[in-house]
Amino acid sequence: VFLYCSTLYYHGLTQDDRQRLQKIQNNCCRFIFNLKKYDRIFKKISHLYWLNMHYLFKSQMLKLIYKLLKTSTPTNLRSTWGFRSDFYNISIRTDTLTMPQHRKTIFQRCFTYNAVKCYNEFILSFLCSSLEVFKKKIKIILAENQEGLVIN
Repeated sequence: VFLYCSTLYYHGLTQDDRQRLQKIQNNCCRFIFNLKKYDRIFKKISHLYWLNMHYLFKSQMLKLIYKLLKTSTPTNLRSTWGFRSDFYNISIRTDTLTMPQHRKTIFQRCFTYNAVKCYNEFILSFLCSSLEVFKKKIKIILAENQEGLVIN
């Protein structure tokens, strides 16, 4: 239920709404392990091999970007991006996506902005040959980065 359209709506949520989603995940973990309200759950979430909500939504975004780059479909989403090498005649090893021009800060909540930002952050991970290898690699990277972000 949480992952349905998460790549589109998550970045538009307020910080309070994001914390509510994280608390729901925390309560599910407490239910599974029969923990009390104030028990620490970070190690339990790691034991379940779960990503917290922030990284779960980020992994969904990265999987969608990977599929878009490999298949170029749907074209309406893919056509909004451009690689830096398409605009500049510079040869670089890791080609980043260019950020679309924007004037308002509300643009930072849209899919295009966040997709470009995610891709440029994890650019080396996109060099995988298959989607399955990519999924495993991203989950490992995000699991290592999530320490300290679980909200009790």
